[in-house]
Amino acid sequence: GDQIYPDTALLDPKLTLTLPWEETLYTALDALSQGLETLWNRHATPVSAAFAVRAVGIVLKSLSVVEKEPDNLRAREQLQQASLLAGFAISQSRTALAHSISYPLTVRYGVPHGLACSFTLPALIKWVQQEKAWIMDVDARILDKATGMLVNYDLYTRIKKYCTIEEAVQCVDEMFTAERSGNFVLSVNSAQLISLLRS
Repeated sequence: GDQIYPDTALLDPKLTLTLPWEETLYTALDALSQGLETLWNRHATPVSAAFAVRAVGIVLKSLSVVEKEPDNLRAREQLQQASLLAGFAISQSRTALAHSISYPLTVRYGVPHGLACSFTLPALIKWVQQEKAWIMDVDARILDKATGMLVNYDLYTRIKKYCTIEEAVQCVDEMFTAERSGNFVLSVNSAQLISLLRS
């Protein structure tokens, strides 16, 4: 019902100063994932896309600043705003394949949510670009920058602390959730999903 929707969001970057870097990284990557998933989403609208593009741009600009300057309140505030805007975006479109992939990995192996939903993003960006399947126009420079940042954080090595790719492949059947994977702009079968995980 309407009562579960907040009227106000209070963003206080001082409350994030004690958040360890890894958790800061993964929450920012969750916002990035939400933004990108809005842009390759069957339910995308100009409004959700505008929120998503802004959220992605902020994460790409501010995350590296927080990494180098953990006490930079302005950059932390920007990441909070990115998270809020990404939340606005997915409140309209819902998430898609990357999040659908993430849930069994978190439930079975304890992979942190932001890592679980972002480690496939470089492969997904490449796939959507190859198929020219973006629902909304996206500046290729933003996608290149996002891919570069994700590769730089070496998410593959990070996820191996929790599970192997072969263990992830064993969860493939659980990764098809109609309310998430069904929102992805491309149709996906098990073989494609396994190939995506291994790439």
